[in-house]
Parts: sequence; structure tokens; C-alpha cells
Amino acid sequence: MANVTFTPDTPDPEMRRLTTFNLNCITRLRPCRYLEDIYPAAENWHLYDGTLGGRPSPPNQAHTEHPPLPLACRVPLFARGREASQILSVTALSESQERQPGEVIEKASVRLNGVLKGETEYKPGELIAVTSRSDSRYSPNEIETPLSPGRQFLLLTVYREDKSHPLELERCLVLSDTPEIRNQLEAGVAQNDSLRYADTRSSYFIPD
Repeated sequence: MANVTFTPDTPDPEMRRLTTFNLNCITRLRPCRYLEDIYPAAENWHLYDGTLGGRPSPPNQAHTEHPPLPLACRVPLFARGREASQILSVTALSESQERQPGEVIEKASVRLNGVLKGETEYKPGELIAVTSRSDSRYSPNEIETPLSPGRQFLLLTVYREDKSHPLELERCLVLSDTPEIRNQLEAGVAQNDSLRYADTRSSYFIPD
């Protein structure tokens, strides 16, 4: 199943592309197996592997073994911005890492600069204690984007924070605050229009 949302001002050629299906693949001797086969518009959505993703590599393509990236790291930035409940702009003040068997725990203190999306109980200028963890399923077993003191970051969260506890940061949802990254996140936030119904499963697109 695929859900597609478009606005009333979507150009006609794009509307036709988004509503075109290749139904004849169902009756072939070798029937369609992938979403892109029956719905060609989905070809560019195939951006990360998973149960429903990951076409086989072409036979002539050399296969090299690389440590897998967490799924959240392979989700495009615009999709992360679209599905995040909050996007906080912060400046890191202090940071430390504790290495334990199978994981690295990062603890940091950040100052809230502003909110790009969602609501928060914190006020601009307040300090937020944050914690993030590496994942032993992936290598290298490191924090992807350390909250280095003095630098500005964008923190994406799926669940609203509780001020009585440190903010738990999910893997790959800490991004450097650059114009390029902001633009991509804002493009995703713009897709949260009134036509999109509330999807209780939206956090599935930003997995742990």
C-alpha cells in the first residue's frame, strides 16, 4: 500500500504521473514484486533498505561489504523534517562520552535558541540536558554527530520531551545547523499541510 498526498495546485502532468499505475505487470509470467513495478512514481522513493525496500543490485554491480548505516541515517532529510514532532535549534555548551560494552553514551547540555517545528516547554535561552546512545548493531560504534561545545545543532524528536528527564536523542537525528540542512528540513515541514491526515505510525519512518 502507498499513500500519496498532493495539493489542489499540483500541475496536471504531475497529477497524471502520481496517478499512473502499471497494472499489466500483475499478469506477466514473472509478476511484479516491488512497489515501483506497479507504481512507477515510487521509483525515487526507494531511498533506503528494509522489509519493503532494497531492490537487488544489478548482476554486473560489484558488491562490497560495508557496515550498515542505521535506518534513520538513510532516511532523506526532508522526510525526517516532515515526520519529526519537534525541531529544536540549540547551541551545545558541554559534552562528555562514556564508553561501555557495546555502546557509547553521550551526555550534553545545550541552550535552546529557537523552535523550527512543534512546541516545547523550554523557553529560548533555557538549558536542556540531553542524552544519546550509539547502537551496537552498527559499526563503527560511535556517536555520529557529537554535540561539540560552541557549535549549533538541530535536534529532531519524535516524542515531546519531559522536562523532569533528560531529552533522549535518537540516533542520526542530531544535525549540524547549516543553511543547506535547514532548507531540506523546512521542505519536509512544508509537507505537513492540512491535507495530510494524522498518522499514528509516522514515527515508524524515524526508527530507533
